[in-house]
Amino acid sequence: RHEAVQEAVVLARDDGDGQPYLCAYYTAASGESDASLSQQASEVSELRNYLKAAVPDYMIPSYFVPLAAIPMTGNGKVDRKALPAPQGHVLTGTPYAAPRSEVEVVLAGIWQDVLGISRAGIDDHFFESGGHSLKAMALSDEISRVLGISLPLQEVFLRPTIRELAACIELHRVREDQHDKHQHLVLLKKGKDQNRHIFMIHGGSGDVTVYVPLVNLLQDNANYWGIQLPTWEQPSPKRLSIEELAASYAGYMAEIQPHGPYIIVGMSLGGTIGYEVARLLEARGQQVERLILIDSHAPAAADTAVVEFSLETELELAGDLLSRMDGVDVLTETGLMGSCRTMEEVWNHVIQTVEQHERRDELLAGIKLLADEDIRQTIPQFDQLSLGKLLPYVHLIRSLTAALTRYSLQPLQHCTPDLIIASASADLEAARWCAGGRGHVRTYSAEGDHYSIFTAPYVAGLAAIMQELIQNKEAAGQPV
Repeated sequence: RHEAVQEAVVLARDDGDGQPYLCAYYTAASGESDASLSQQASEVSELRNYLKAAVPDYMIPSYFVPLAAIPMTGNGKVDRKALPAPQGHVLTGTPYAAPRSEVEVVLAGIWQDVLGISRAGIDDHFFESGGHSLKAMALSDEISRVLGISLPLQEVFLRPTIRELAACIELHRVREDQHDKHQHLVLLKKGKDQNRHIFMIHGGSGDVTVYVPLVNLLQDNANYWGIQLPTWEQPSPKRLSIEELAASYAGYMAEIQPHGPYIIVGMSLGGTIGYEVARLLEARGQQVERLILIDSHAPAAADTAVVEFSLETELELAGDLLSRMDGVDVLTETGLMGSCRTMEEVWNHVIQTVEQHERRDELLAGIKLLADEDIRQTIPQFDQLSLGKLLPYVHLIRSLTAALTRYSLQPLQHCTPDLIIASASADLEAARWCAGGRGHVRTYSAEGDHYSIFTAPYVAGLAAIMQELIQNKEAAGQPV
């Protein structure tokens, strides 16, 4: 559909290690086949950006190969066997920048080995240079082995260039004593203006990777910081408070930007945390330029039943969960009621019993079927997780949701929140934000539902609204 493309064919090819990747072949609409490498690189970059707004990241080809003509068979069909394998370096549209430090040199070597390319520049994008999720795992493992550090796979997705990864590794070394604190901050996108920052708060899963497709479409005139909860290690809930989380997050923001005006973004439950962060900052005399809430439900009325956790509640929930496993008397097998003395013991017992059971896969599948759609959509890679990895996410969500029941909106002094509502969120009442905060909000509508609003193709519409709000202090919205 792109105006610069005449014909296109996309193949799934094998990288030689048994891993598939997508390769796109195309002819130019202009009919010119002798464009310079720089022209081709610019064209490829444009095509990538075009696809980012239309399809999920995993559908974007790793390679783009310009051809003078698509090869055809004698009967007029595309001759797929005649399409050449991509050779040499990948045209990413990024000017080559050589490694400058020891860490960047090491990373460039690992980059080249994993991707099978002859040269890696420090600004080349891993996933635009032939990388995919399995190669990202190999990259993370090799960096951890060679440099003797523990590099989470998530960092490759969030910092997909050598320059960004090297900075992350060097920061880790310099500030290792503050490692736990900086687990909360993730630089989602580096901007040209190092004095301008936008802070984006996690939703119900505690993770900020959902923002990546959005920030990729926003202008790079600011640093986009994700504020997340570190990995939830324990397989049980704990008491959290919106007020305590907001106070901590305001402190992390102040380390990056000591004074206002601040721009704060919160998705889903993160909207409530962002609201409280804004309230705290205003109480300290700081200016909040923008508070953007993305499909965020206001906290319920104060008379709503407050959720608390105890050994009794967890025994009851675990027992109910296991009793639903048809044909397997897991409840009796666990000895659950008599042996557990803490909430953590309850869920560790459940995990151990299920994962050691001869019908483990069947039990895990049955447990996952009981999860509601919100849990399935909120937890990253839900279908691939073991019970030991799944339950900490579930309890994190329970803990954050319970914190929401204990929180009561207080009015903001100056800032008027901007509320972006997904078109499918019919039950989201903007008026509840006004009633609780005794103020006003401006509302905007974006296509999609609570989850798809952050994915292609709907994320392009969300990005357009966000860009207007970030750029203009007086954006046109519907006051409530």
